[in-house]
Amino acid sequence: MKKIMAPKMKFCIKLLNKKGAKVRCSSSNKKSARIDKNGLVKTKKKLGTAKLVIKVTKGKKKIQYIGNLVVRITIKKNYSLYKYKTS
Repeated sequence: MKKIMAPKMKFCIKLLNKKGAKVRCSSSNKKSARIDKNGLVKTKKKLGTAKLVIKVTKGKKKIQYIGNLVVRITIKKNYSLYKYKTS
């Protein structure tokens, strides 16, 4: 998973079937983005990249999710094209 976000944004990774499981989350660059054990990702002012790792252990099963997050200033162009008939 790769996600591009602007500074000071939030998004949530929904973790299903986590009842009775141990969830550990970590970020490789805590100055750019942080993640908590509920899956909420918050970006900070610092631009850069972060590798988000979520480890879920339930009984003997171990699952690891890895996502790459890029924090940069995004510029969106909002425009639409109209078709006009000319005579």
